Amino acid sequence: LRQRCDRVVGVHVRRGDYATFRDGRYFYSDDVYRRIMSETAGHLKGSVGFLIASDSPIDESAFADFVSIRAPGKEIDDLYALAACDCIIGPPSTYSAWASFYGKIPVVHLEDAAQPVPAAALAHLAAT
Repeated sequence: LRQRCDRVVGVHVRRGDYATFRDGRYFYSDDVYRRIMSETAGHLKGSVGFLIASDSPIDESAFADFVSIRAPGKEIDDLYALAACDCIIGPPSTYSAWASFYGKIPVVHLEDAAQPVPAAALAHLAAT
């Protein structure tokens, strides 16, 4: 993605335990992730690629409208792949928070499936 895109955004698609945690509050559908990805790309200049990391199988065709690749698939590999992105978006999670800390990159935790991606959270990336 780095060779093909100006920006690489990590998308943390957390499904497993989030199906029941807090009554599924943070269990987002592919439609929600597509909207999040579209909004994020709209806030950034240049081409944007997405690294999709998930704890469950995903339908990669659901994200065919975007330049995207699947993360390696093992927890530790996905964690450090996310850390190598320019930023991370997804539901609140200590997993993506750790990747953000380790990679010294911002993370945008969306508390609600209907919450828009805040442009201000991506301002530092949008300016460069």
